[in-house]
Amino acid sequence: MAIVPFRYNNAGSAGREMAHRTFVIGESTFTIKQDFKADGKGGTALGFGANVYNSSFVLADYVSQHLAERVRGARVVELGCGTGLVSIACGALGAAEVHATDGDEELLALTAHNIELNGMAETVRTTCLMWGDEEVHRELAPPVDMVLAADVAAFVYESAFGPLVDSLKALSSHPDGEGRSAVVLLAYERRHGKERSFFEKLEQNFEVHQVGRDKLHRDFQEEQLLGSIYILELTPLLTSSTR
Repeated sequence: MAIVPFRYNNAGSAGREMAHRTFVIGESTFTIKQDFKADGKGGTALGFGANVYNSSFVLADYVSQHLAERVRGARVVELGCGTGLVSIACGALGAAEVHATDGDEELLALTAHNIELNGMAETVRTTCLMWGDEEVHRELAPPVDMVLAADVAAFVYESAFGPLVDSLKALSSHPDGEGRSAVVLLAYERRHGKERSFFEKLEQNFEVHQVGRDKLHRDFQEEQLLGSIYILELTPLLTSSTR
């Protein structure tokens, strides 16, 4: 029998069904508890965040390999944190504080478990944020230094694409229009045509730059028709009030 080398991109449904998964990112190894259900959900109110998706791993690896110095000492917010892998990785890189946010309060209990499991409770904390919630935006005291999101531009969230863009914009821009904007990175797995409407909204508010595929984890550099992972770097567009 031939031995098939392990690759992160061929874990497939078997990886999602594992109670725990282990990820090597930079010099750190993380163990993440998952809560897969047969319907593909996590058994929670919103339902889709209780497994580690490929885009989360790719984003965490990219930040570790290319932006470690920017993360060290930074204030970081993750939108749609799910199991918390990206936030936990940022904590391990030396972020001053990380807010792992999700709109699913039940899921955040799993996130908190993973934060504790990986020894990041002093740096990484959970916050319930339904995209577009201006009160929570203010509580997070923008602009932060880095805003990260993985697998949020999925067609199952189509009704929330507008509020998602609102959150990305609110957390990355200075309220008074002065000072440096946050680094904003979005990891995306291409799946469905409905997701185009998200990018139309995004491009009305951000300049969008695709990170080169050669900078992604080696298991995800090959581009395919469906299932390819992309990382987008977003720069807030200036409005008439900030020019």
